[in-house]
Amino acid sequence: MNYAEYLAEREKMAEENSNLVGNVLNAKEQAVDERLRQMKQRLRESIDENTLYKMNFLENEALWSSELYGFMSALPKGSDLHVHATALLPADKLVDFVAEHRELVVDVNDCHIYNIAETCFDKNACLPLADAMEKGLLSRGEILRKWTLTGRRHNESVWEYFENLLGLFESIEYSADTLFDYYVTAFEYYLEKKVFHIEIHAVFSEDYERSLELAETVKRAYFEVKKAHPELIVSVICSGLKYLGADLSVPEMYLKNALRLREDICDDFEPDNTHPFIIGFDLLNEEDKSIPLKELAPMLLDYKKLYPDFNLYIHCGESLHAQVDNLIDAYLLGASRVGHGMNLYRFPKLLNAFADREICLEACPVSNKTLRYVKDLRLHPVAEYLKRGVTVALCSDDPVCQEHETLTDDFFAGTVCWDLGLADIKQLCINSILYSGLDKKQKSELSASWKNAWNEFLNIFS
Repeated sequence: MNYAEYLAEREKMAEENSNLVGNVLNAKEQAVDERLRQMKQRLRESIDENTLYKMNFLENEALWSSELYGFMSALPKGSDLHVHATALLPADKLVDFVAEHRELVVDVNDCHIYNIAETCFDKNACLPLADAMEKGLLSRGEILRKWTLTGRRHNESVWEYFENLLGLFESIEYSADTLFDYYVTAFEYYLEKKVFHIEIHAVFSEDYERSLELAETVKRAYFEVKKAHPELIVSVICSGLKYLGADLSVPEMYLKNALRLREDICDDFEPDNTHPFIIGFDLLNEEDKSIPLKELAPMLLDYKKLYPDFNLYIHCGESLHAQVDNLIDAYLLGASRVGHGMNLYRFPKLLNAFADREICLEACPVSNKTLRYVKDLRLHPVAEYLKRGVTVALCSDDPVCQEHETLTDDFFAGTVCWDLGLADIKQLCINSILYSGLDKKQKSELSASWKNAWNEFLNIFS
């Protein structure tokens, strides 16, 4: 091999090994891709590397004031397939929502939210947020620290702190009217961020009637927003808890409720053209403190036989421990998608099986970073999974305490840390539609909405 042959072969191999998802780009898209490349380069030159790759979206204003972040904010993202019910709004937006709802009061000591009709709080320490801010008892900055992971001390357990954070917002569900307003606000916000479809993972209640009430509230808010925005589609994945030490009847009870809800509530915005509203079931909790899936397999297999069209969307692979092998069970149980799947690299043959079966990973890079599963997003394993042919959709997980702007942060982080090009970004958006839980007609409608928005996006940046 002479040097010219060496260079030609090297260029070929570099191209083959740099390809991630890939997609064919037309001339206009190629022009936008070049502009994207220049934005990435300018960003890397303008921000110190030690600061840039920390990807601290909650505190680093230089990230979200950059032109590349504006590009990602304008990007039509398709679907968010993995986001939790009362964690939809980023904390900054939640501050505005709570301040506008005087039936919600905030404890000035720990920033816990309560409904004024509740009896379980110290009335001397709680008052409407707008009043607390006006009197100087709380600043926006202090609230944002208390409502996000930036407030965690270094010696505190990240998961314990995270779960306590989510508990701060539970009273938003106390009143159906407040919850309705919350979801209306959230759905309108998602549309502003060019997300047209949301699959909400919701742990409603152990009580069926309460679960039905909460699901109906989500649906009512969805229909309210859809009147003005017919492109919006909202679906619910009913979730159950599988915390270690719980009786196995607990996850089964959540599954039974999910199946009842599927029968009792549907997407009938167009009465003559109905669609499923409850599209599947999920099991969640911190994986290292959860019942192993193999212990739940008998129950899940029995229900899969009775309800073969009811999808399983299983949280697993979100662990740093080598002995945690729930991904094997997710595969054998026929999971339609897997939430996270970070440690799939520990199972090389299973990785190939995931790729062959096109089991989509709901990748949540910002969440994985903030929960300390990866210190540097440049080393996030999803970048390798993409090269290996594993199907991936980018998702947000819990924006309220982890993101500056829902999903924008994840696309920004992936683009910078994995050097995604426009072809990769385009395919990730398409994946979020193709591997959603929607029926064929809804996917067709959503694809059309996304394509229109994509073309508008290209016109802005070409």
